[in-house]
Parts: sequence; structure tokens; C-alpha cells
Amino acid sequence: MLKKTFPYLVLALVLILVDQVTKIYVKTNFDIGEERKILGNFFKLHFIENPGMAFGMSFGTGTGKFLLSLFSILAVGGIVYFLIYAVKKNRPKGLAISVSCILGGAIGNIIDRVFYDVLFDNRGLVPDGKKEYMFGEVVDMFYFDIWHGEIGGVYISLWPIFNFADFCISVGVVSILVFQKRFLNTAKPTNQNTETLSNNSTNSSQTNPG
Repeated sequence: MLKKTFPYLVLALVLILVDQVTKIYVKTNFDIGEERKILGNFFKLHFIENPGMAFGMSFGTGTGKFLLSLFSILAVGGIVYFLIYAVKKNRPKGLAISVSCILGGAIGNIIDRVFYDVLFDNRGLVPDGKKEYMFGEVVDMFYFDIWHGEIGGVYISLWPIFNFADFCISVGVVSILVFQKRFLNTAKPTNQNTETLSNNSTNSSQTNPG
């Protein structure tokens, strides 16, 4: 089973590495709030940090951040279990790939939450002051500047700032939703059932020649 699951775990690892490389680059080369244009005013790198949820959504500070980190770690265990289950039950490869994307993205953001408060200050290594595990903030940087402004005195951006891990999670979830009938359908007959149906049909034809 491990042999069958291994390629999907490698995919998740590659996604984690890409995510962490982009985050460490931004973390060590940008100041908080710094923005650099990539495709004019449409696509930018804009460095922010948030307490942990995807696409810039916050979950409070202190105990809230700790609980989110703990829940994320437990959730990864469930994702790994489902990946092994999908491979064991010979589900379509697309499902396993989608789950691998979710797994890689989830672990990518967990690394930020668990370790970044200890490893980093606002820019670069060598943290100062009191640092704790499980209380780090997630690095976000990708920004599609479609529209932003104030509505009723509240600043709103049409598209939130996100990171590569968020992108991986979104791709995995959307793929499962779009192809759920193909990925999760349990009514398909096995080869044994198909052979049995074929034999029954042959016997019926011989018994009732018409």
C-alpha cells in the first residue's frame, strides 16, 4: 500500500517545498506591507501575515491561534487517512491527486503556524523577544488587484491576498467538487461483478433460445 501511496506523498512534498520557498523568499526580502508589481497593476506580490486561515481570513490571537494550529495538525491526519483509503479502494487517480494537493497546502500553512514565530522576526532570521511554537502567522503574498476601496467606511479588496498553499487547497477542493460523481461514485461494478453478470446473461441465453 505504501508503494501505491508514495507518488502522491511525493507530490504533496513537492508542493510543500514550492510553498515554503516562496514564503521564505518573501519573508526575508520584503517588509510587512511591501508591494511589488509582477503584471502591472493586475498581479502583484504584497507581503502580509495573518493568524492562520486561508485567503487572509483571521482566527483571532492567543488561544484562537493555538487552537487553529492544533486543529490543522489533526486535520492533516484525517487527510492522510483519506488519501490511503482512496488509494486502497482504487479510486480514480484524480481523487488521490486532489487530496495530495489539499495535503500539501495544509502542511504548508501548518509550518508557518507552528514554526515561523520561533524562526523569524518581521524580516529575516534571528528572532528577538519571546517566541513560541504554534503561534506563528501565515505568510501571504499573491494579489490580484481587481478592485479595492471603501464601502461604508470599511476597506474591501475584491480578491484576497493568498499564498501557494491556499492555491493548492483550492485546486484540490474544487476538483473534488467538480468531479465528485466520478471520484466518489461507489456504485460502479467490480470486475468480479461484471464477470458474474456476463455469465448469467450467457446462461440465460442458452436456457431460453427464443
